[in-house]
Amino acid sequence: MQAYSDYAVQILLHLHAYQGEQQSSTTIAEAVGMTYRTFTRLAFLMKHRGLLVSVQGRGGGYMLGRPADEISFYDVFTAVEGEPWINQYLRESRQRTNSEKTRSKVGVFLHTIQDRVITEMGNISIIEFE
Repeated sequence: MQAYSDYAVQILLHLHAYQGEQQSSTTIAEAVGMTYRTFTRLAFLMKHRGLLVSVQGRGGGYMLGRPADEISFYDVFTAVEGEPWINQYLRESRQRTNSEKTRSKVGVFLHTIQDRVITEMGNISIIEFE
């Protein structure tokens, strides 16, 4: 099974290829090779993050919410998959207050790696996946 973030990037790149032309949900789903149900779920999530804009009614469809070169992979990933956690420890420690957090050497290392992952995901535009 493909990751939702992979499908989401493909949706956005498909819309990017049509530069401002509205595309129907059926057209997009078929072009990307996913079920209509998967498309509508992803479109809902991306629309609420401003990655997609939908136009309702006859002749309606979807367009990019902002230029593709301004959409990072981090934007897409967090919209459809949630925050990227490399370790359960980090997810749990994020929920604790600073006074409750233990800063072991391993914990500091894991936080450093987590920050690098997020930075790298934020530095790559979806256009680089064309």
